[in-house]
Amino acid sequence: MTSPASSHDIAGKVDALKKDVQTAMRELSRARSALESMTRAGNLAADPEKVATAFRDLRRSSLQALGLEDERLALVGELEAYFEREKTRQRMTLLGELNRALTEEGGRLEHLGDHPLTLGIGQLTLTLDLLARRATLSYAREDIAEVEASTEAILKAVRQTRDAIQKRALPSDLFFERLQHAYRVQLAMSGLPEGERVDLVDLLVPLALVDTDAEQRRKKGLDALTPWPRYLLAYQLQRLRRDGLLEQQGRRLDLGTATGGSTKNKQNVLFIPGHGTDGQYYLSLRFQ
Repeated sequence: MTSPASSHDIAGKVDALKKDVQTAMRELSRARSALESMTRAGNLAADPEKVATAFRDLRRSSLQALGLEDERLALVGELEAYFEREKTRQRMTLLGELNRALTEEGGRLEHLGDHPLTLGIGQLTLTLDLLARRATLSYAREDIAEVEASTEAILKAVRQTRDAIQKRALPSDLFFERLQHAYRVQLAMSGLPEGERVDLVDLLVPLALVDTDAEQRRKKGLDALTPWPRYLLAYQLQRLRRDGLLEQQGRRLDLGTATGGSTKNKQNVLFIPGHGTDGQYYLSLRFQ
């Protein structure tokens, strides 16, 4: 004969059912929000970024609690087929237009990968999310701009990025000198003796400081400083190496590679490109 359940057992079942209901409600709420978002868009092509987000939410939700799971799966399948067709069409159109435009300018489009679709435009990298129709432009694995995935917007971002780098970048011999000054500033702030290593990313603020005109610093103080972007430091170090100027006037720049655990947090290290898609993460530097 089964003994009656204790109050403790019943309370446990109540809690378990509550959690099941909460899980089901979260799934239903996610699916409802996704479907409402698609409905508000009116047309799947009207707001591609919002529809893409809604689709991803619908794909990872469940309507099992309402007995509509088969219907959800069928709709997800139709949407996946539709978006795949759209991505293929957009990819062919966009890549064709970009390639023609770059060829006319004397450049070329290089295919680097498919998941996500990644392209090389000179030293810049373009990553495409065709479902959301967004494109991210980067250098040395550092994002610089995010724009609409259209030929016009991408080419404009490429030109603006190149212009910004050319306008801000220093000749390698001058950068070597400024980098030494920034290195000494960081040593002083850290209380370290000459010749000790400092983290590369800690040089961004000192570089902004020594790269600002002294009179402007007097007039405006810290407001005179223009931030030194991570991608620009990577660019200058890559060019310094390419120009064979890591050693000048009896001083040698020694870069310390990032190993093992130090690369887990990418904010603490800097990727410096090599040839083609090659490169290496670096952690520190010192002058000897």
